[in-house]
Amino acid sequence: MDNSAYVSEVMGEPYVLSGSLFGYRSNHEIFVGNGGRVILKLFNDTEVFKNELMAQERFQKDGSLRIPRVYGFGDMLILCEYIEADEPFSLKDTCDDLAAMHGFYLSHPSLTREFPRHSFRNIPQYIESHQELFCGLGKELLDVTSRTIIKDVVTLTHGDLYARNVLRLAGKNYYTDFEFVKLAHPVRDLALLLLNHSQDTEEIVQRYMAGFQYAYLGLEKDAFLYAFIKGVQLIAGLKTSPFSQQEKTEIHRGLISSMARILRTGEF
Repeated sequence: MDNSAYVSEVMGEPYVLSGSLFGYRSNHEIFVGNGGRVILKLFNDTEVFKNELMAQERFQKDGSLRIPRVYGFGDMLILCEYIEADEPFSLKDTCDDLAAMHGFYLSHPSLTREFPRHSFRNIPQYIESHQELFCGLGKELLDVTSRTIIKDVVTLTHGDLYARNVLRLAGKNYYTDFEFVKLAHPVRDLALLLLNHSQDTEEIVQRYMAGFQYAYLGLEKDAFLYAFIKGVQLIAGLKTSPFSQQEKTEIHRGLISSMARILRTGEF
């Protein structure tokens, strides 16, 4: 059965292919029918597919995070509602949504036992042996990332919170791309927000803490620690990423700029 036939069978009416998007770990095909548009995600990695499907089923069942409706799934593919954003990304509402989701799964840990645990290692060692990558920030980053987390808290995290993965429609956020959903410290999700919106670090942390029922003294320091760790990981991953050299240079420059801005706040 080809993809058009599969989509038509699931949706109960004819659907035709109208466009395609190609990604690193999955490709997306957009189909259109009388009922509107749907998106078919095609995966090329079994573990990524399993994690995405498990997360979508969890979020849809619990209502803990608003996601596009899942219509069906098959062998390495998932058929979902197509969401076309009509408003720009809302940092405030994203912080509110994360605080609520993290708190929900901290209160219901039995719901997430099947998810893998996120881990990282050798961050200080990597910085020390690749000082040239950090444009004079190596010593400060080495000092910060050598610190111990203030409070070890574990909940379900999205893990890939770029603005492109948060679609805003009719005043509500819809979250997508769950390939990296794992159990981790909740500030894992704040790390990317802090790096990508480093001019708004105080707003991000304060907004999140106001809605997070398990907030604790020192959470903001743990959030900044994770932001630096994530920044180092992203820089390390550029070497094997599929981006062009120009794109890698721009990403590297942006990460260095963000980490430097956060370091200048002195709040970690």
